[in-house]
Amino acid sequence: MVKFNFEELLEDSLNEGGLGWTLCFVGGEDQSKKLTELTKHLRKGFSQTGDEKQIPSGFAYWGITPTIAWAYACNDPLYVVMKEGIDSFENRWCKIKSKLEDKKYHYVSLGVGTGMKDRSILRFFLKINPHLLYFPVDMSSEMLRLGVQGVAKGLSLRVVKFYQYK
Repeated sequence: MVKFNFEELLEDSLNEGGLGWTLCFVGGEDQSKKLTELTKHLRKGFSQTGDEKQIPSGFAYWGITPTIAWAYACNDPLYVVMKEGIDSFENRWCKIKSKLEDKKYHYVSLGVGTGMKDRSILRFFLKINPHLLYFPVDMSSEMLRLGVQGVAKGLSLRVVKFYQYK
């Protein structure tokens, strides 16, 4: 009888090149309840002033279409606020990272976005700590997938170890 170590099998599968796996931890939200809530907001009556229909911000990046719109907005040269934030990031990051050089960190990213900023941060941290743990967080699995794909370009990210907490 052959024994399988599930953790090693899963780790090997996730690290195998070209598969594009994303292991996603989902919070306690019920997707069907979210859809019901969104539908309820969309069914509100028409109003000349626009005060009847309101969609809570939690739905702003829910689904593939808003994720694609976000990606376009991040690359739109006419979206000045976004463009200035992206263009000024490297300069701001250089000021911060000069104070971090002799320390090892793990990195939790709250709002991965397109992944461009995380890629810069991880490139720096991985030189200091090749065993760094990276935990990206975003509004939806689609946003998370978009961001992690952006992060992974040019970086060699691997699943290092699965931990079991009791």
